[in-house]
Amino acid sequence: RFVHLDRRLSHLSKTKSSAMKLCTLIAVSVAGYASAAPAIVWKGSKDVSRPVKHSSKRVNAASLMANAAEGTQDGSLATIFLINRDEDGTESFSKIASNGGLPGVESKYDEATHVHSHVAGIESSIAMSRYPGALRVTLSEFSSKLASPVGNVAEMEVSHDGMASKTTKRTNSRARALAKANILVVDIPASAKPQDIDTAVTNAIEHESVSSVVLAGIRSTQEVKDERANLAQRRNLLQREAGRSLQTDRRRLEDEAQDEDDENNNNNQNNNNNDLTGVYYVHMTPNIFAGILFTILFAFVAWTGISCMGMIAGQDVFVQKMPTIGREA
Repeated sequence: RFVHLDRRLSHLSKTKSSAMKLCTLIAVSVAGYASAAPAIVWKGSKDVSRPVKHSSKRVNAASLMANAAEGTQDGSLATIFLINRDEDGTESFSKIASNGGLPGVESKYDEATHVHSHVAGIESSIAMSRYPGALRVTLSEFSSKLASPVGNVAEMEVSHDGMASKTTKRTNSRARALAKANILVVDIPASAKPQDIDTAVTNAIEHESVSSVVLAGIRSTQEVKDERANLAQRRNLLQREAGRSLQTDRRRLEDEAQDEDDENNNNNQNNNNNDLTGVYYVHMTPNIFAGILFTILFAFVAWTGISCMGMIAGQDVFVQKMPTIGREA
């Protein structure tokens, strides 16, 4: 990459301004390749006399989309060009810029309003097109939209039975969506020709119906994985800290609740000891009365038994021969 950079700088050493433009453009691209996705923003109301604002602060993709969408209420277009990754998952925007494939963008660099070197959240064109009112389109669809901003929906072809085919319905539905859209997310494959990308971006910047243009590159797969791993680690750390804090708070609350319960129990016990409601002094309780009755019953039964034993009489006549059984009388 640096070899290509040296060749490009030597080739453009004719004018100092051109070399500075290229160096800045490549530096932004290389910085984005190393840390996050870069982005160059053009606004239609930009004063050329003012210098380009460079920012290395972390910018969220949603904020970038919201900034680009400002001013589209009057029917103007906001275009976001996203250059996809290569087949090996590496970022391709910096490669195209370092190889000098965007001369038109380089010539329009002084007209840019902002250059962001750290845009987080640009993982795919599908994710960027989730912004309200945004539509994901191709380069050819963008060219047709730019040629006729109002949008002319083709007449629907129907068969002999009066029914339209599914292909025709999809085509006309896509045409209507393209005609109504004011925020276009142009999905540019890495295999696209650099001159086609350069022409599309330059035409968008120069077109009077386009209020803002953003040129950015989708980060490499490794960068996305690293950021997701960092987010997972940060989330786990926050969860552990929240768990420890919650556990500490739970223990403190449990101790306070236990102290309150002990205090309430002591208060209740003291109140119970001092409360004599329903307590009466009597001469005899049911248990004492039952014991007296049982004692009387036992004495009566014992006296009856002893009396019956005294009434039993023994034999007082003795003979030599006992009578036979059955003739005792």
